[in-house]
Amino acid sequence: ASTIEIAFTLIHELIHAELLERCLRLGIITNMGFNSTTYNGVFSFNSSGQQISPMDNYGLTFLNLLIQEYKNYSNQSEWNHDLMTGLNYNNIITQNLLEAYPLLNDPSNDFLNNINNDINNTNGAFTLNEAFYFLSWRGLENTQNYINLIQSNTTSLNKKNYIETASNNKFTNTCN
Repeated sequence: ASTIEIAFTLIHELIHAELLERCLRLGIITNMGFNSTTYNGVFSFNSSGQQISPMDNYGLTFLNLLIQEYKNYSNQSEWNHDLMTGLNYNNIITQNLLEAYPLLNDPSNDFLNNINNDINNTNGAFTLNEAFYFLSWRGLENTQNYINLIQSNTTSLNKKNYIETASNNKFTNTCN
């Protein structure tokens, strides 16, 4: 993996941890574990009908999304990824990648120049913000927001697919 992919993965997984911590704090998840055969997460959601109070800093939007997701929860669902897209965490991923970029990019082998001068890039010139926006959707392909915003739009889907490949092939592995 390139350094930008490693940064992306760390950011993405830290968001998972934050969302799980919020669920635990609000009492929506009462127990967490994993299936020792598949290593999938297994979550016990509060099913007692207890009213969960939004009286903290997390806000009503987060709480309403969580309640909607946990009512429809199954161990195979994308509830955590749905929360990421519903709360626009892919914009936070984009911003974090933009902040990390100067520390990870090799100016003598610049990522943005590499993708914009790539003869295989049929998507036109990217801005760095746009490239990282499309990279931020990696791993969120089964969410409804991805289906609506990326998959259903041929141009967006082509850009996302190109950037996903280019983040490994066109980004240097040397940290500054």
